[in-house]
Amino acid sequence: MHLSDILILGYYGFKNSGDDALLLSIIQQLRKQDSGLELCVLSQNPAETARIYKVKAVKRDNPIALIKALLSCKMLLVGGGTLVQDGTSTKSLLYYLYVIRFALMLGKKVMLYANGIGPLKEENHSLTRKILNRVQLITLRDKIAADELKSLGVTKPEIRLTADAAFGLDYDESRDISELLKKNGIPENKGYFCVAVRDNKNPDFATAMARVCDNISEKYGLYPVFMPFQKTKDNKITEEIRKKMKVESGLFDTECCISELLKFISGAEVLIGMRLHSLIYAAICRVPLMGLVYDPKVKGFMEYIGLESYADADNTDAAGLEKICVDCLDNSDKIKNRLEENYKIMRDKAEENAALAVRLLKVPPKGKK
Repeated sequence: MHLSDILILGYYGFKNSGDDALLLSIIQQLRKQDSGLELCVLSQNPAETARIYKVKAVKRDNPIALIKALLSCKMLLVGGGTLVQDGTSTKSLLYYLYVIRFALMLGKKVMLYANGIGPLKEENHSLTRKILNRVQLITLRDKIAADELKSLGVTKPEIRLTADAAFGLDYDESRDISELLKKNGIPENKGYFCVAVRDNKNPDFATAMARVCDNISEKYGLYPVFMPFQKTKDNKITEEIRKKMKVESGLFDTECCISELLKFISGAEVLIGMRLHSLIYAAICRVPLMGLVYDPKVKGFMEYIGLESYADADNTDAAGLEKICVDCLDNSDKIKNRLEENYKIMRDKAEENAALAVRLLKVPPKGKK
C-alpha cells in the first residue's frame, strides 16, 4: 500500500449524518493546511468513503487491512466525535484504544482530534489513562471532555480545548431551498421547524414530543419536519411521535450531501434536537435551537456555546419542553446574534484542530532533523 500521511480513525461508513459531516470537515480543513496530504480513512464502507471524499479507505474491521494501513501511515488521527466512551459498549471503547495502542507500538504519531470523552465506567479508567497518556496531542470539543480527561488522570500529552470539527465545514450558504422542499414533499407556503430525535428509554417521550410539536405548530403556524440522522436508530421513535401527532408533519431525507442538509436547516425557525450534530448544524446555520439531553455531551455543547435552552430527554413534562421552544422562537433575533458571535469563535477553534494536526505531522521523528 502506498504510504499515507494521516490515517483517520472514527465512526465512518455507517451512514450516520453527524459522523459523515465530521469526516468531510476534517478532510477539508487538513487540505486547507496542506493540499498535498495523502489521507486514508478506516471505514465500514471503504468503497463509498473513497468515492465520496476522494481519499484512500480501508475496512475498519479487517485486521490485515487495518495493520497494513497503520504500518504505512505517518500519523494516526483519532476523531472526531466521542470515541473514547463505553456508553455504547466496552467493545467499542476497546476497539479504539487498541488501534491507538498498536499505532503507538509501531512508533506512529497519534492525535485525538476534536474529541468528546466519556462516559467511562470505572473499570475502564486504568487502561484508558495508560494509553491516552502515551499519545502526543489531544484536542477536545467541549469543557465536559476536558474535565473528564482531567478526572481520568490524562496529563502527559499536549491538550487543547478547541471545538467540534463540524464547525469547520465549508458549505453553500445561499438560502434558496425551494428545490429541497419539493424533493422532500414539504409545503413551500409556510415556515417550518426541525426535529431530530433518537431512540431512548423513556416510555413517555413520544407522547410528550408529539404534544410539543402539535402545540408549536398550532401556535406559530409552522410545519414540523423530522430529520432522522441515523435511520437505524432514529426511524422508530420518529414514526412513533408522528403517529401520535394531530397535525401533519414532514420527513427530510438526511442521506443527502451535507451542504443540502445545512441549507435546509438554515431555513428553519427553530430546531429541536437530541442528536448532537443536529444542534451543531443549527448553531452553524445560526438557527435557534433546543437541546434534548440524553448524554452529557449534549448539555456540554449547549453550555459551551452559551445557551440554556436544553432539557433532560427523560423529562416528560410537555409544558416545560414547550416553554423552552416558545422562548427560542420569541427571542429568535437575540439568539441568532449570540450564535453569530459564537460561530466565528468556534470556526476558528475548529480550524485550529487541523493546524495542530499538520504541525504534529511535520515534527521530525526523534533522532531525526
